[in-house]
Amino acid sequence: MLNKNLLVFLFIVINLSNIKACDVCGCSINGLGVGFLTSSQSNLIGLNWQRSAFKNTSILENDLKDEFHFFELSIQYFFTKNFRVNVYQPYRLNIRQLDSQHQQASGMSDTRIMFSHILLRNKATGKNSQIFLDAGIGTKLPTGKYNPDIHDNNLPENFNVGTGSFAMLLNSNLTWAYKNIGIAWQSNFQYHFKSTSDYRFGHQLSNQLLGFWEKSLSSKIKIIPGTGIRSEWIGVDKYANNTNVHGTGGQGLYSMVSINLKSNNWLTNLSYLQPIAQKYGGGEIRALGRFSCQFSFLF
Repeated sequence: MLNKNLLVFLFIVINLSNIKACDVCGCSINGLGVGFLTSSQSNLIGLNWQRSAFKNTSILENDLKDEFHFFELSIQYFFTKNFRVNVYQPYRLNIRQLDSQHQQASGMSDTRIMFSHILLRNKATGKNSQIFLDAGIGTKLPTGKYNPDIHDNNLPENFNVGTGSFAMLLNSNLTWAYKNIGIAWQSNFQYHFKSTSDYRFGHQLSNQLLGFWEKSLSSKIKIIPGTGIRSEWIGVDKYANNTNVHGTGGQGLYSMVSINLKSNNWLTNLSYLQPIAQKYGGGEIRALGRFSCQFSFLF
């Protein structure tokens, strides 16, 4: 069988896959990926924290920096051998620093629910190598804190911690492993419907390719480092009259390094993502590096 610990590692790393920028941050795919713990065939409860920072490069802004903190509780449960449900409940803290002015928005964000099916379960592809494939569909509920008049505070629509809208979620996970090494690919798509104020956040597509390796430090402790790349495309937002919203949309390519420690049923992950190439908000927004950590318990 595929090594369970390797698949656990993939879940933790790929669950960190949201990159947005200043005016494009609020509706990110953060945590959307069902992730590769889905492949581990274990139930899960986890806590995740991420920090992202972005700067505005427009000459019209003197010193604008946005910082986003994302806290999430995730639960995974297999109700049959090949079907599972994942529930994610995030809390957001968004901070904007413009010269000496400080603004923030915080609160519960939108709940996401995913249902997934295992299509290929550890199918042999050769001696000591196997492949795993699953796919999922879900929804994002408008349960988060949403203020349609946030512009009155000189903040963009996407600075809301919730989107005030439903979204359809799709994802797929493909993993190939040979002994204690492997390669994993994940794709996520998010389709936004209009918000309660008829504002539509941009649709999103992301892909991630990851290589990983497992090493035993003792009979109980294992270390699992990994590295990879991530690409994403984010559509522009639309006002109620269907015109484009300035400073939204974009695409980026990122490198990623991660290290995981596993002890019995406990896992700890530290990860860092660094932009390689990017163009957000028409080139006016620059994404900085992002840090994250996650603690998970398997049962």
